[in-house]
Amino acid sequence: MKQKILIVMAAARLTTHGFGQYIYLDNINNTGGPTATSNGRLYINVGGTTSLFDGIDYNPGITVYGGPNASQLTLMGTYTPFTESDGFTGYDFGTFELEDFYIPVPVAVPGVAPGALATIELQIWDYNDPNATGIFETYTDAVAGHDYVGTVTFKQFTSNPNANPQVPAPELVDMPSVILTQVPEQEVLGFAGLGLGVMLLLRPKSRWLRFHQNISVNREIAA
Repeated sequence: MKQKILIVMAAARLTTHGFGQYIYLDNINNTGGPTATSNGRLYINVGGTTSLFDGIDYNPGITVYGGPNASQLTLMGTYTPFTESDGFTGYDFGTFELEDFYIPVPVAVPGVAPGALATIELQIWDYNDPNATGIFETYTDAVAGHDYVGTVTFKQFTSNPNANPQVPAPELVDMPSVILTQVPEQEVLGFAGLGLGVMLLLRPKSRWLRFHQNISVNREIAA
């Protein structure tokens, strides 16, 4: 189990300042439920049961995009235990944090003025939870591997050193909750479509169709 020294982290957070248009890539103080539209956490749905993702023993993979609006998003980074200096991206049940040896790292949002409202998109996947279908280093690979994935786009204010008093880099307090669900295999989707087609072919004919078929038959007999 990963151990976190909370006192050290609290002191580090007090001495770490984000200047310009910065945010902290974490939701460690969020407490929202599965349907929360802000203050959200990370959940996973397995077999129809939704529960908090175990960020203590396991990790999510997270790709982050940011920008001034949804049509101008720039890749800000992809974070997994493989790329993180601490070797993990989880924090606690339902939460995650980007750190550098227990020190939270403020990340700049491209194209956003200090203190302005930024658009953030998170692409999240199950990196090494027991339900993961493999170890994937990118969201695209996770989707291709039928892993448990989820995405969320939301607005988030950035830090503003020009304000009085200064506004520090915020955590992802405006993030809605994310529920990771498994990507279905194409074969399953194909069989589902085939079954629907068969049902349409075998369903009883409509009254309108039967009526017009009967008219056609009667005309042929009269002729």
